[in-house]
Amino acid sequence: MNEAFIPTAIIISWVILTLVVGVLAGIKKKFDLAGYLVSGRTLGLIFIYVLMAGEIYSAYAFLGTGGWAYSYGMPIMYALGYGALAYAFGYFYARYVWKAGKAFNCVTQADYFLARYNSKVLAVLVALIGIVFNIPYLQLQLQGLGYIVHVGSLGKISVNLGIIIGLLIMMIYVFTSGLRGISWTNLLQALLMFLVAWVVLFAIPFKHFGGVGGLFETLSQVKPQHLVLHPPMGIAWYVSTLILCGLGFFMYPQMYPSIYSAKDLKTLKRNYVLLPLYSIFMVPVILAGLSVAALGIQLTNPDEAVLKAVEVSYPSWVLGIVGAGGFAAAASTASAIILTLAGLLSKNLYAIVKP
Repeated sequence: MNEAFIPTAIIISWVILTLVVGVLAGIKKKFDLAGYLVSGRTLGLIFIYVLMAGEIYSAYAFLGTGGWAYSYGMPIMYALGYGALAYAFGYFYARYVWKAGKAFNCVTQADYFLARYNSKVLAVLVALIGIVFNIPYLQLQLQGLGYIVHVGSLGKISVNLGIIIGLLIMMIYVFTSGLRGISWTNLLQALLMFLVAWVVLFAIPFKHFGGVGGLFETLSQVKPQHLVLHPPMGIAWYVSTLILCGLGFFMYPQMYPSIYSAKDLKTLKRNYVLLPLYSIFMVPVILAGLSVAALGIQLTNPDEAVLKAVEVSYPSWVLGIVGAGGFAAAASTASAIILTLAGLLSKNLYAIVKP
């Protein structure tokens, strides 16, 4: 049997399962605008939790986090810290967004600013900024998705084909099910991401160094700079990056429909209390990147670190599981961006130009 058959089959099976779950979530449902864009403001704690977490822990969580750990070491810890700061801020800020959404029937970020400041010009400006600057972010997710699927399938699925397949799958279930479909697929994706992180990636330091302690002991000998904050990424950089990323978190327009979708304020507040725990998903990813550095493996592209760690630690079919996990991470973010862009374009731009 061809070595690439099993990992490729795993990835394709997961993609099909994602499509089926996403479409079934909205089948036989009749959506009004709020039902489509914010799931009728009915989501409970579990769905709102995986929805918000999926929007931020993207392809970067698999590729960029491990790559940074491989290249720089401890400075990557900012990725664990800024989320906690953002969610602490969100605990106090999001309640105002949710209340405005319920009172004024808001479904997009621009709607919130229209409700707060009663300015159509401001709403259009917010919508334009959200669309223009989120398109590169969407492109980044798709590129990451294609790359992960390409490597996970041992090259059988090209990067461009992976992008096309992933985009088509997401467009189908977003079109048929809206935010409800995204919340259901995000629940599925979250389960796989944690399986990949805590079963596959967390075991890597134990395979090569006897444990996490052995990994750090080896790093102290071969790459001691990886264990400290070092120039130009010292303490000032670390603190300023935490503040910038944490407080800038709610500039993402896809954060707002998720807030509106909470069934009540109590659910929303509980969600922000629990969301920092989701960051532990990235701990095994960081350890995998550090393991590659400690093993002395030279990479021309640091983003390959996590996939290389899996490649040197497991049989080839495990790459298929990791490839599916990477697809899950990218799709959970990209699908929310697609729906958000559609809402901003139709509700806040087209509807104003052609009321």
